[in-house]
Amino acid sequence: MTSFASQGDMNAFIREGSTKRKSILTRFLDLQIFDDMLRVAKNEMAELRGEMKTAPDRNWDVLISEQNSLLENFSSEKSEIEDELQEKKEKRDTLKIQLAALPTAGSYTKKQITDQTVKLHSFEARKADFKDQILKLSMEMDSASKLLEKIEIIRNQFPIDDLRNQVDLQKDLKNQYELLDSRLQLELQRLDSKKKSAKKLDAVPCGDEFPKCPYIRAAHKSAKELGGQKEIVSTTRRELRAIKSNLDSLVSEGLNEKMKKYEDILQQDQELKLGYSDMKLGMRELEAQHQEVKTSLNSGKELLREMRLRSIDEEKDSEVAKMQLDLSNIDKRIAELDAGRLYHAEQISVSRQKVEDLTSENKRFGAIKQRWETYSLFIQAVDKKGIPLTILSLQLPQINAELRKILQGVVNFDIILEPEIDSNQMEIFIDYGDSRRIIECGSGMEKMISSLALRVALINICNAPRSDILIIDEGFGALDDKNIEACSRLLISLKKYFSNILVISHVDAVKDIVDNVLDIQKNGKDACVKFS
Repeated sequence: MTSFASQGDMNAFIREGSTKRKSILTRFLDLQIFDDMLRVAKNEMAELRGEMKTAPDRNWDVLISEQNSLLENFSSEKSEIEDELQEKKEKRDTLKIQLAALPTAGSYTKKQITDQTVKLHSFEARKADFKDQILKLSMEMDSASKLLEKIEIIRNQFPIDDLRNQVDLQKDLKNQYELLDSRLQLELQRLDSKKKSAKKLDAVPCGDEFPKCPYIRAAHKSAKELGGQKEIVSTTRRELRAIKSNLDSLVSEGLNEKMKKYEDILQQDQELKLGYSDMKLGMRELEAQHQEVKTSLNSGKELLREMRLRSIDEEKDSEVAKMQLDLSNIDKRIAELDAGRLYHAEQISVSRQKVEDLTSENKRFGAIKQRWETYSLFIQAVDKKGIPLTILSLQLPQINAELRKILQGVVNFDIILEPEIDSNQMEIFIDYGDSRRIIECGSGMEKMISSLALRVALINICNAPRSDILIIDEGFGALDDKNIEACSRLLISLKKYFSNILVISHVDAVKDIVDNVLDIQKNGKDACVKFS
């Protein structure tokens, strides 16, 4: 799309499809820079996509805010618990001082004596229970010990070495039997083969008159060896029967079953020893627990005797009991509050750690996510439907206005460029006011006028350096005289845009349009230029 229309290329822009036209116009307006930016951004986003796959889809600001709220709640609750804990501790200390200041300090109430009695009954029951367990376990240990002694006697008397030797001998005899049986089958095959070969002599009337015949010679050889082969088979059978007799004798003794029983005894011995060891450990634990209960029972009895000697009367007993009950309740509440304080302190530590982890993730993945969002917005901006479309939409009215200006007074139609917003297509319409059609349905004159007007309009609105000369090479070949007149009006109109307009044509009617004619004529092998 320059000021030089080469031969046959006048209607190049119109001949292109609607998608290609828009692409050419985009390049003409220097909008391909956005394509370059789009390509670079997509390449960088492809590299960023791998990092985005590892980034969790989280709203870190919300999560950090939630953890800070939890942290604030736990801190507030912990402060309240600490205040109440301090109050209960002061109340506990006051009660202890009051109890110590009573004339009956160091005395025991009826309830305390009753509780101690119940506690001693519990110790008595536990002591009896441990005693029964110790007796039962002792009987089990005695039984296991006697069984181990019996097994040891059996092991010492069991002829294991002789049994193992006999088992090995049985295995050797079995192997020998199998080998010898295979050998017997082979010798039987040889005997059968020799019998068949010797039997051929029964059908030969000439006896051994043909010693050179290989069949007869082989038959005579087999007949000679037949007796020896029978002796080999007989000897092998005797050896096989002897081995089988010894093998059957050993098998009848049940050596494998005896070995299995011995291994079962060893397994039982191992299990009994492990069980006995566990019982010894259990016995030591029971004896230690029995001794502990016995000691607690004895000390508890001593304390009960002292409590009975230092008991207070019923009138003062209720007052002291109430104060002690209050003190017990306060101690329980202090324990609960202290556990709650520790729990809240732990939760505060956990929340702080979560805030640190989320902050670290936000710094790491938030930056990646922000870059991704930035690239996404940038790609939307430089995409064909973004800034380039906006620029094209702003430029098209100027192009259409320039086209109307160029064609005004030349022809009775306008050329209108209309892009489709949702696609990359752009149509060119020939508008007659009361009707219009696409440029593909235009006549040769309409296409030629439109192409020339489009070139000039685009050159006029372009900010790039422009030429002040217009060259048209063979652009009027398909026009008739009437249409050439319309083109002449267009060329005259274009003088205000270009200093010089050069037209190359074989059409004689064009000579009447131009101011000066350079006539190129052939002169033999040469050519000459005539200026008129």
